[in-house]
Amino acid sequence: MMKTMMTAAAAVVLFGGFLAFPVQAQTNASAIKAAQHLFVVVKAEDQYNQMMKKNLDTEMQKKPQFAQFRPQIEAALHKGMPWSKIKVKFAQIYAKEMTADDIDKAAEFYQSPAGGKLFRKVTDGSLKLDKLQQNPMEVASQFSQEELQQIMTFMATPSGTKLVAKGQVIANNCQAYVKKEVEKCLKAAAGKVFMEAMAKNGGKVHF
Repeated sequence: MMKTMMTAAAAVVLFGGFLAFPVQAQTNASAIKAAQHLFVVVKAEDQYNQMMKKNLDTEMQKKPQFAQFRPQIEAALHKGMPWSKIKVKFAQIYAKEMTADDIDKAAEFYQSPAGGKLFRKVTDGSLKLDKLQQNPMEVASQFSQEELQQIMTFMATPSGTKLVAKGQVIANNCQAYVKKEVEKCLKAAAGKVFMEAMAKNGGKVHF
């Protein structure tokens, strides 16, 4: 029901099999930890909250008859989808596709001025990572020559190459998860809102 957010960051542990595959479990735990650090570096919580608000604004414009119930809907989303919950799943998704070392290198890159600028452009949808390798000249105008050189240098590393290759998969999986959770929260909120409206209006509701 509600379009979803956020492009950038998320990470992975494959639960189960811990005793049978201790090395794999340890690797996944390291990747999870690395992803959590990455989220802090790129201020993923702020990005998430801004995107949720933007998506809710869009939904209210599409369905103005529900605008009067926005506080209840917003409260349901905050309660059912707090960042503390979402980041755990994002971390699992991210770590499934990349190693702890790859994630750490991505975090280091995004802390640089050029990396930070790239992340903001990818997050707001004005640039796709794969374009940097497919046609770097097409996006060259968005960066200074020095910034572009730094970006291309990182993208040429094994970690940078993996980030580009796996980035869209990670983004799609994160978006699918958020969409599912949003729909679940909105269903619950809709039921509550309907009952409250019925009670306030003597059994009559006008949507």
